[in-house]
Parts: sequence; C-alpha cells; structure tokens
Amino acid sequence: MPDKRSLCWALKHPDHPVKSYILGTIHISHGDAYKLVKPALNLLKDCSHYYGEMDLDVSAAYLDQRNFMLPQETNLMMLLGERSFKRIANTLSKFFNFSLEDFKQFTPFFIVSQLQGQMISAGAELPMDHKIWEEARKADMVLGGIESLNDQMSIMAKIPMRYQIKMLKGFSRNITNQRKKLHKLLQLYLNQDIISIYKQTNKQLGEIRPLMLYNRNEYMAAYIYENRKTNAFYTVGAAHLAGQKGVLTHLKRRGFTLKPISL
Repeated sequence: MPDKRSLCWALKHPDHPVKSYILGTIHISHGDAYKLVKPALNLLKDCSHYYGEMDLDVSAAYLDQRNFMLPQETNLMMLLGERSFKRIANTLSKFFNFSLEDFKQFTPFFIVSQLQGQMISAGAELPMDHKIWEEARKADMVLGGIESLNDQMSIMAKIPMRYQIKMLKGFSRNITNQRKKLHKLLQLYLNQDIISIYKQTNKQLGEIRPLMLYNRNEYMAAYIYENRKTNAFYTVGAAHLAGQKGVLTHLKRRGFTLKPISL
C-alpha cells in the first residue's frame, strides 16, 4: 500500500502516457471538507472524463426513497418489537426531532445513514460528491459512474437485516458516542489520513466489510484499469483508498504508478 497520506493521487499506466487522477471524498455536506479538496478540482480541466462513485444524474432520475423501504408485509415495529421500537423512537425524537413512526416502513440502514449525515453536515449547499459532479458538468466533461445504480442497490439489498437492526440499536443506544466517532472521522479526513479512515471504517463495518469495502474496492480498481487509456478524474469515498485491499493497492498491482497530490 502506498505509504504517503493524501486524498488525491495522480495515476499513470504504461499503456497510456497521460495522467488520470483519483480523489477520496466524504459523503456529506461540510464547508471545511470541500474547501480542502477544492484545489484538486483544478485538475478537472486536464481531463476529458469524470467518473464519480455513481452517476448522480441517473440516481436523481431513478432513485427515490421507495428503494429503501421494507417489504409491505413488515415494518420496524415488527422487526424491533414494540418496547424496543418505542425506546429508539423516543431517543431519536429527543436528539434529532425525528419521527420513527413516520419512517417505520424504511430500512434501519437508511434511517441511520440519514441521521449520521445530519450529525456532521455543515457549511455547504450540497454534499461534496454532488458539488464536484456539478463542477465537472460546468467543465463540459463526459460524466459517468464507476458503479451503476443497480450495483449500489444490489449491495444495499445484501446487507443482512439482523445487522441493520443491530446497527440501529447501537446507534440509538449512545448518540453522543456516535457523534464523537463521526467527528473523529471528519477530522481524519481534514488531516488527509486515509490510513486511519480506512482502519476506522473497516472496524465499524464488521461482518459486512467484504460487501461494503473489499469487493467494491476490487471492482473500482478494475473499472479504472479498463478505462486506463481514458484521461479521467475519479472520485470514490476516502475509505476505499488505503489498506492492503484498498483501491490504491489494487491499482499499483495492475501496473499503475501512483503519485500523491499535495492539497
């Protein structure tokens, strides 16, 4: 694994003389985080193609909350039990002014993801990925996604319900501790510490590491390799970059020369 800490890397393969770039993002709206990576966006003008983690135009057109709903024959009250449901509902109402009753038909993973985003999003109009997408559009680049919408929905569908329930219970049990973990992750991002970001994310994912991280890392690297002759700017979540099973290591094994870009 490359040992230098940076969110942005130049990629060069012997099959193609022109550099491409990869940038690790954080999937929230936060002004300091966006300010940090904004200098890297100057590199967009050197590229013809932009590939985000997914095609945001497609997701905007076809993705809606119904994709994250439980089957009609069940709901969170049934999955959690009435006592547990009420306890969690009271906690979320207190800390987030969030009505679990209104969202009892949604998956626990969706609910936790939404609330985690609220915890640390601040100071930017759109999430980072969306802002970069729009910058690439303004630069008249060819836009696309590394993973398809179907790919991502298939991954979400494979997260075991018992894991999701455990995730929701753990989240609601200690909101203060959850907030601390997220702010620590944000600080690691601002420090460009992709190794620690990987380690923290890897630990938190537990049994779904292969599904959410390892398998996707290999797929992302394979996609970049297949497009090695395209002058492209790629963005993926920062947790995908580092580690022995990270995207950067996979790219190096596929013959890419990697060079960190100072931000």
